[in-house]
Amino acid sequence: MIVLNYSMDVNDPIFSHQVEAVRELAGKFHRVDVITGNVGFYPQIKNVRVFNTKWVSGKNFQNIGRFYLTFFKTFLSYPIGSTVGIFSHMTEVQSSLIAPFTRLIKLKHYLWYAHASKSKYLTWCHFWTNGILTSTTGSCPLKGPKIEVIGQAIDSRFFSVPNVSNAREKLVHFGRFDPSKNIRLIVDVVIMLQLNFPKISFTQIGSASNPRYAKFQEELISDYAEDPSLTFLDSMPRNQIPETLRNFDVFIHAFKGSLDKTLLESTASGIPVVTLNEEYASLFGTWSHSPVASDLVSEYQALANLTNESLRREILRRQEIVQLSHSLQHWSSRIYDVIISTTS
Repeated sequence: MIVLNYSMDVNDPIFSHQVEAVRELAGKFHRVDVITGNVGFYPQIKNVRVFNTKWVSGKNFQNIGRFYLTFFKTFLSYPIGSTVGIFSHMTEVQSSLIAPFTRLIKLKHYLWYAHASKSKYLTWCHFWTNGILTSTTGSCPLKGPKIEVIGQAIDSRFFSVPNVSNAREKLVHFGRFDPSKNIRLIVDVVIMLQLNFPKISFTQIGSASNPRYAKFQEELISDYAEDPSLTFLDSMPRNQIPETLRNFDVFIHAFKGSLDKTLLESTASGIPVVTLNEEYASLFGTWSHSPVASDLVSEYQALANLTNESLRREILRRQEIVQLSHSLQHWSSRIYDVIISTTS
């Protein structure tokens, strides 16, 4: 099997989970070759080979040349007819480059895409590949029989028994410090909540995903630099997140697009989630028992009014949903079934 992904680096603040995905898939296939755009540190896996195309944003000609050279060299190293398929992990651009070829030779080719935005590369891949795999119905802008919902991939390290107490004052958000994440809105909500809950604090963990957003991050932090209840931390390795979350009481989130993986990771860790995300509400419900969360203030107030026992039961219910439908093991099994069971 051939896997296309962005990065093989456990310290990558955005794509480290792709290493976890490869590790899990390697346990289901005899041989896995990974064609990636970046290589850092990752644990060696005996049946996995990694090939680095050194993909650099803006260097289109060089990128395409290195990618084609690496892909065809890898593909031709397989005995004729022995390649079971290609799994492309959010790499719609790279998939689009080889999709007509894989269609021509009837090599099974699936793209994982979990993002609300619709790109021309996604549309191209939808036409040429065997299908698009996504996490939930709202996580892919395309519809139709070639779209298959298989859940998210939440690592078992996030699962823990919730330790519920009356303390619901330490709020946290981890993830990219990008405008789309509405971090300024979260900060404003925290300040508003402090009128009735004066002990509330907020910590943001994560950095801007690219230089374009660095100024946004710097300006926001500067605006609130004098507020001791607000803390802004840089990104940290993903393997530190489960333990770090145990230091907080509530995960607060304001991204309204597709179902963020951070929402499921927080839920799996046993920390209550306050969010405006409609996809999350459709899966787990809201604290206010409304079909969707109208605002973060009302959601937090509804959460704060719950008894410890009621909150514990609800957290356990939500954890079970993640375990059944969104665990890494479930996700990888679905990918295996799709690639092995379907015909080209």
